[in-house]
Amino acid sequence: MSISSFITCKLCRCIVLFVWVLTIFWLSLDPTPPTPEPKILGWDKILHAIAYGCLTLFGGWTLTGAVPLPKSIWVAVAAAAVLLGGIVELFQKALTETRTAELTDFLANAFGAGIILLGVFARKEYTRRHSNHHRKSSDAAGSR
Repeated sequence: MSISSFITCKLCRCIVLFVWVLTIFWLSLDPTPPTPEPKILGWDKILHAIAYGCLTLFGGWTLTGAVPLPKSIWVAVAAAAVLLGGIVELFQKALTETRTAELTDFLANAFGAGIILLGVFARKEYTRRHSNHHRKSSDAAGSR
């Protein structure tokens, strides 16, 4: 399977999303999660932001079809990722003895999802402006 066919394969995208969700659950509920040596200040929050940013990206990628997703769907995907993060935080408190639910983890999750939204919206705006500029250039050339 080529990279291009993998990227466009709906089942493959669903599998990537599913594996990512399982990875988040596993890392979040593991009583002794991996930690870097030497200890890096804020490392945990950075990992939360990356994990839930990727979750947002993979969720949107899974839903994308022939037509790009509207901004409202991207917002819903990000909200679902953040909500899942909140649920996982509650599971940490309820299902483990060594982990706790932290508001700062939840905020880091939201930050990661928000960064992805900003990137997606900036790309949409760039694409819109670029296509409008290209269209105007084509119209002007055609009227000569």
